[in-house]
Amino acid sequence: LELDIPVMSINAGFAESKELKLIHHVGMVEENAGFQAGKKMASMATFKKAFCLNHFPENAVTVDRCIGFGKALNELDIEYMGQVDLPDDNIARFRAIVEKEVDEPGDWDDLGFLLAGASAVPAALELKELHSNAAIASFDTSTLLYEAIYNGDVLFGVDQQAYLQGYLPIPVLTHAAATKQTFLNHAIESGPSFVLSSPNTAEAACEAGAFAVCPEHPQENFNYVNDGLIILGVIF
Repeated sequence: LELDIPVMSINAGFAESKELKLIHHVGMVEENAGFQAGKKMASMATFKKAFCLNHFPENAVTVDRCIGFGKALNELDIEYMGQVDLPDDNIARFRAIVEKEVDEPGDWDDLGFLLAGASAVPAALELKELHSNAAIASFDTSTLLYEAIYNGDVLFGVDQQAYLQGYLPIPVLTHAAATKQTFLNHAIESGPSFVLSSPNTAEAACEAGAFAVCPEHPQENFNYVNDGLIILGVIF
């Protein structure tokens, strides 16, 4: 920064990125993502009350997700019951704490639950077995989450698109260095992207191989790009 070299951040740390006056942050603004998750969940299921289940309450990222979720529900006149702090390593305790917070028997027809992360999916699926009508959605993705979406046990996952976070800084930094220009918004939001179905075989192999075995795309025509940008490897 002291050398006036363009620097940007990715993934988490939007507020810190602004404080350090980096040129941009590529990632998911967690509170915004929680808000959009609340809106999406309410559009896909009917429930009168909802909880945000936080398996990692010491992490500001998951807390912000719950804050955004609550704001969306308040706008929609759905009662937000708050964040429930839960263990990440004990399914029995997880289930017991949630059932104590809900304090209702039956299938939980009118209840919704947003998981702050996909590592809570195993415990949430046990709750689903006991309370079959609970509406559940989750942040992040995992193989088990894909299966749960396919089976109809979870509405969606929230993908922050990590590959895009790694890719975008290259053209953005090159553009900033070449033109001394940046975008108006500090955040370039890579998510939330809502996962509503399991990836197909080709997509799964692509991700499992760290994107080294992805389907080939047609060769692009770079004739319209000037020579200076071609040397820099910039693709618009």
